[in-house]
Amino acid sequence: MRRRESSRCSVVRRRDRRSPRVRSGITYNTTQKMPDSKDDPKSSEWRPYVFAHDQWHCRICGESFLYSEAVRKHIANEHNENMPPSMYEYFHGAIWQRKKLP
Repeated sequence: MRRRESSRCSVVRRRDRRSPRVRSGITYNTTQKMPDSKDDPKSSEWRPYVFAHDQWHCRICGESFLYSEAVRKHIANEHNENMPPSMYEYFHGAIWQRKKLP
């Protein structure tokens, strides 16, 4: 009889160890990110350059620059676009008027 009791306890312990999400088949820890309009190149809020790792980066081709003015001139000349606003102008509500959409 002792063996049966111990085997029952081990079965009960196994059931207790299972998490509720395994039993129900639902995963609770998945988070879904909503798309940000600033990451979509077709959005009017999209900025063609970004500052990362102590440099300014063109988001169209990936080239990096030391100065924001240089990356803005690069976008205007090399990608045949209008000159994008400076970060100061962006913070005050400016929107980049593109010549063409990708």
